[in-house]
Amino acid sequence: MLPLQPGTAFLVPGRFAVEVRGISIEALASIAREVLKRERNISGDVLFDGSDRFQLTARAENAGPWTVAPEPLSPGGLRRASCELAEQILQTTDQDKNLLAAALIRRGDYKGVIGLYKTMPMDKRYLADALNNLGVALVQDKRYGEAIAKFHQLIGLGENLPEAHLGLGTAFFDNGDSQAALNEYYATLSLRPHSAEAYSNLGSVFLAKGDREKAIAEFRKALDLNPDIPLVHYSLGAALLGKYGIASAKDRKDAIAEFREAVRLNPDFPLAHYMLSILISGDKKDAEAAVTQSSEVVRSMPDSPEAHYNLGRALFDEQEGKGDLEAPITEFHEALRLKPDYADAYNALGGALGNQGKLDAAITQYREAVRLRPREAIFHSSLANALKRKQLSSGATLGNNGDHDEACSEYKKAFALDPSFRIPTMGCAESATAPHP
Repeated sequence: MLPLQPGTAFLVPGRFAVEVRGISIEALASIAREVLKRERNISGDVLFDGSDRFQLTARAENAGPWTVAPEPLSPGGLRRASCELAEQILQTTDQDKNLLAAALIRRGDYKGVIGLYKTMPMDKRYLADALNNLGVALVQDKRYGEAIAKFHQLIGLGENLPEAHLGLGTAFFDNGDSQAALNEYYATLSLRPHSAEAYSNLGSVFLAKGDREKAIAEFRKALDLNPDIPLVHYSLGAALLGKYGIASAKDRKDAIAEFREAVRLNPDFPLAHYMLSILISGDKKDAEAAVTQSSEVVRSMPDSPEAHYNLGRALFDEQEGKGDLEAPITEFHEALRLKPDYADAYNALGGALGNQGKLDAAITQYREAVRLRPREAIFHSSLANALKRKQLSSGATLGNNGDHDEACSEYKKAFALDPSFRIPTMGCAESATAPHP
């Protein structure tokens, strides 16, 4: 679902553009003073207290003065003071209040927006933007009933604003009413037929309802109108894969292309990197790309066990046959530190250790994977293979060894869970007698 956008009925052009490269604090203060001198409606100054701190102050003919708390003499201090002073000034009029609300929404300060509109504008010229901004903030704060009421009030103004129906649709969808959401997105399109946001949100609703084909069609309509929205490319990729990642080879290839486009448009898109790392890990032809994507996910999501597991898999595919498996082993251990009951990570760690010839350690990991997910055929088969290798490496006689007996038992369990696993002819009982559960 695309995020709702704030409303401002006008655009304020910037008057000054200053490029700062290694400039001193005194020079920054001089620039600030120069800006304030050129401002016709507001006058102000930069005040120094004789130590290492400063204050910004401003006043207007019929408002103010505004003064911010002292800040340290640093670029960060100047930035904080400037933002605080601007927020104080923008709260003065209804028009400026809407501009401030839009800035707060883009910053993610939704509670700040709700507090800003404790008193709604009296001037009807600014009421529509105020209602939209407040509705957006209430949706993000999960106060869906209040948001729905504000968007209904906005529609009641009779201005045929597509943003009102778009916001109302999102409030309904997030509140669990998919049909009402669909109705509002169609209403948005009746007022604005070329709304990429409305088509994308329709796709999200259909995907949530399990109608994959309709979702794909709506996402593609959105991208036809605006191909530069990373989240829509991601959503289309997810729809192409399907709920359980079961897709045709073509759909899988198309999904990878969509996730790659999402990353190209927004390199800091953790979920898109994550999906790419899953889809291309295991593809030895693209092992280097899988490592790149998986590393980016770990950078963005360092506390995700799945991210470390996928990086481990990608590194294993890249290093398999080269003998250096310490890097994937490290990632599997980190995944298990973050998620001690991660059965897939135990199984993968067993595989890496087994490739190093550390069969006892590998068997320990496989046994833990089997304990956690006893109905996973591949885990039983992996354990059986490791036990068989240990038996053969020890030179023990077939049929007279504990590892042999356990291996046969694990092979039979794998076959019982999935008949596609065949029991090797190594003295085990005939595989044909193993029943399917």
